[in-house]
Amino acid sequence: MLFRNWVGVFAAILVIAAGLTGCQKKSDGDAVLTAADYSRLTIPSHDYFQMQDSTQVFGKMSQLAELTVEEGRDLLKVEFDIQVGVQGKSVLFIDYDTGDPVRMESTQMFQGVEMSSNVYYQGDSVMRVMSTPADDGLDTLYTDIPEGTRDWTQAGFLLRALDLESLMGDTVEVSFYQGFGQAFVKTADVVIVGKEQVVVPAGEFETVHVHIDYANTIADYYIEVGGQRRVIKHDVPGRGYTLSKVLITEEQAQTDE
Repeated sequence: MLFRNWVGVFAAILVIAAGLTGCQKKSDGDAVLTAADYSRLTIPSHDYFQMQDSTQVFGKMSQLAELTVEEGRDLLKVEFDIQVGVQGKSVLFIDYDTGDPVRMESTQMFQGVEMSSNVYYQGDSVMRVMSTPADDGLDTLYTDIPEGTRDWTQAGFLLRALDLESLMGDTVEVSFYQGFGQAFVKTADVVIVGKEQVVVPAGEFETVHVHIDYANTIADYYIEVGGQRRVIKHDVPGRGYTLSKVLITEEQAQTDE
């Protein structure tokens, strides 16, 4: 039970580690996914973030993205290293040419206990394998997914791979699989809101604001215009507060504050 509750907390940190009014244009989700081009990303890259609300900083995270080759195909490999009360590392693999998720490997330490949760994409289904000291053996779960499903932790990279400026005002429907805690797949409304200036500890940036309504939660991404097209800020509003992941410099990441 401890692990079941904790993975939900880790998921919130990691994806920070994902209702507007008015009428938006609807775009063909399949066409938009096909148009996603991961060569728009600067690879390799090493970005640093801190997790915070309006009053305090909770911890920091580094994100290393690089290319690797497995079985003759190019993969985008992303390592998330989280230091925020709990220590965790997750590695996400994405097919560089198609954008299809391949697998997610996660290992976390909580109160001196090591736990793992690994996800493997297998065509029209996902296999999740969890291991905890409290359980005898492995907990394996299969979930059916529709074609074009993306991994929820992949959301920021998907947005960076899109030509967001050509989609201003559009709403795109994308299926995401969320594998932490109670695993599920649901369709998200991805709204490309418009350009906004954003100030974070790393500086001031012109960004494209993208709003995502997914599984009864909302998230707001701010993607850098030009440059490395980085995620500058990622907000997840809660009751009376907003949990944010914001870009910091390498020097800021190395301080104790």
